[in-house]
Amino acid sequence: MNLSVYIFKKTGTASGSSVEFLPACPDKFAENAIAGTEIGDIGSTRMSVLRKGGLAYYMYSQSLDAAMFGFLIVVNNAYLPEVGSLCRFCSDLIAVMSSHGWLLTWSETKGLIFTRKTFAESKEELQEVMLRLEELRDNTVFAGAIGLPPLDYSSAGELRVIDCTQCVGNIPIAEGDRCTERLDILLPPAVYAVADVLAEANKSLDYWRKQYSWLSKKFTSLNRQKKRLKWVVVLALCLVAGGVALLVVNTTLKNTKSELIRAENNVESLSSDVDTLMKINNIYCRDIDSLKRAYISAVDNIYSLESETPVKITSMSASYYQQGSKFSGYPFGNQASSLLFEVSYKVNRFSPADISHYPSAPPYQELKPSESADSESTSPRAEEAETPTFASRSTLKELKCELRCYYKRSYYDDYILRSDFKFDRTLSKSNSGSFDTPSFSMGFSVMPEGLYRIELWAESKCLAYKYFSIN
Repeated sequence: MNLSVYIFKKTGTASGSSVEFLPACPDKFAENAIAGTEIGDIGSTRMSVLRKGGLAYYMYSQSLDAAMFGFLIVVNNAYLPEVGSLCRFCSDLIAVMSSHGWLLTWSETKGLIFTRKTFAESKEELQEVMLRLEELRDNTVFAGAIGLPPLDYSSAGELRVIDCTQCVGNIPIAEGDRCTERLDILLPPAVYAVADVLAEANKSLDYWRKQYSWLSKKFTSLNRQKKRLKWVVVLALCLVAGGVALLVVNTTLKNTKSELIRAENNVESLSSDVDTLMKINNIYCRDIDSLKRAYISAVDNIYSLESETPVKITSMSASYYQQGSKFSGYPFGNQASSLLFEVSYKVNRFSPADISHYPSAPPYQELKPSESADSESTSPRAEEAETPTFASRSTLKELKCELRCYYKRSYYDDYILRSDFKFDRTLSKSNSGSFDTPSFSMGFSVMPEGLYRIELWAESKCLAYKYFSIN
């Protein structure tokens, strides 16, 4: 399986639109497909799957203000029956771009907007984005790819649109939709506002780091000047002593005294400046600690946004009852009186933000005894400063589950909800475990032949589902 990745940008209306690619557009088919795609409402997102010969084109697009931005992935002879992982990869990459200001940034009034008019003005930023996009080659997104299904010529040339704006988690593509030339999947709108919080925090942190570096250099320079001035004072005293000894040079003695007075004034002035800088330095120390706490809070909020599903289902194994006996696997026609599933799960645990790799604030500077009383009320000691508090995560102990059972007689019928029942399960204290669902018969005395879809829901989310048939 060969894989090629591209970045594209479209501006203007359909009649006068302009499309940019990086690298160059792979072929005319891809360029016409993107040029012909209408720009949706601001914030709308879609995944388009196009086919031509032995190639599959995956086009992830994000609608901006009178513009469209996205990624194009071209794969030969491979088809993704489930595009949720690829959509999350692209959405996460756009979030990283907006937080760093690479090509995109967040506006409270217009949402995502471009930072430059053309790709040519953003060469370094494009290189960063391409490096992140190339990670798809080593990622497991395409691990579940299947061979390219044959085209269904009865629907060739038609545009098939699927509305998945309310879907949560996986986004499967039905077998019937895999045979069309173009499939547009409307995705839930992505939220990138938190990236603006991180970008502002990073800018503030960089600014205060530069301020601290500049003040440290200035403080070192002033210390050197102070040492030189001490030698000047010593030399001036020597001159005064020589003037006292040489009373005949009265005029020279007066001039020496004047120089001495000016030198002493300069020393006092520089000493005052040093004390002032030490006070400013203590203020910056507190600001850096405050920024660290703000950073922890921002990262904590991101973890909260990412923890949409506290429990991940790793497998669902079926068993059935026949004449009072339990058997593993799926039954054959007119054998089973009821079914149940053994569910294995993994509990997601989120750790607090770690700032150990960030530089610490400089140590508290002790002021002169004459001014320590004034500064004591405004400059807290380092050991008395507030310690940042890390976020903690509560453990989910009980899972309120719901089993939805669908049935249809043949491939040409629609699925019908036959039964829907709720049950509770206590989760393991460890990071993983398993439990059995209640047995169910979906209202049948004997499970008939046909197609079945079983969905496991919890916390208003579909955690897993199973398709199977009884022949």
